[in-house]
Amino acid sequence: MMRSFDADDISEDRMIALRKRAELDSKYLITFIQNDASELKQSLNRLASTFAELANTYYRDEGRRIKTRVEKKNTNSVELNIRYCFKVAVYAEFRRDWAEALRFYEDAYHTLREVYNLVLTINGHFSVFSQMIGTTTRLPATQRLVEIKTVAEQLHFKISTLLLHGGKVIEAVKWFRQHNASYRKLTEVGAPEVMFLHWEWMSRQFLVFSELLETSSVTIQSSSSLVLGTADNPLTEWELIPAYHYQVVFFNF
Repeated sequence: MMRSFDADDISEDRMIALRKRAELDSKYLITFIQNDASELKQSLNRLASTFAELANTYYRDEGRRIKTRVEKKNTNSVELNIRYCFKVAVYAEFRRDWAEALRFYEDAYHTLREVYNLVLTINGHFSVFSQMIGTTTRLPATQRLVEIKTVAEQLHFKISTLLLHGGKVIEAVKWFRQHNASYRKLTEVGAPEVMFLHWEWMSRQFLVFSELLETSSVTIQSSSSLVLGTADNPLTEWELIPAYHYQVVFFNF
């Protein structure tokens, strides 16, 4: 960036010398003419565009680099695969590539489900569970289960947010149904004396989804124009209303 009070103060030779010394592309050299309001505004707009372009390029390249690791599957660590998918999705969000962000958040969620399904298969044998998932953290298996639920909650929030703000209300409600049905099964696993913690977590899923529906209500069309699921998996009009999910929390948790 160069600051000047008059456009005539800056010679072309000086600008060329500065670009060569800094090894800059000419489009990244921006001049601020302070005494001219219109010129100053144009310079600020160019600066904003330049920063946006550089940031977009950085996050695109970083996303591609990490995506290569995911696609090559060159790691046996489930935790790393989930982390890589999450990072690619976040970088895609920074670039406003909502489709790619949604896809990789879903991939991370499904990979996490592979770990979670081991819990249901083993049905409470936590010492075996710890060995099967190959954890290197040496944390108690119960704590690992808490970690799984914490990550699942964050991924579910991201996926629901992207679906709702993309106007895909039915898909978001279906996704929430699956999320709720899957993790409700954990009532069969763990010590009974701490089961209230799991129900507290379940109630929070309903509360958060209700709030997301409420803040995204501008995207919800008339229920008469929506196809409410299928014959095998029907949805009710009530499930599109935030108050319904608030009520479920009140009466069931």
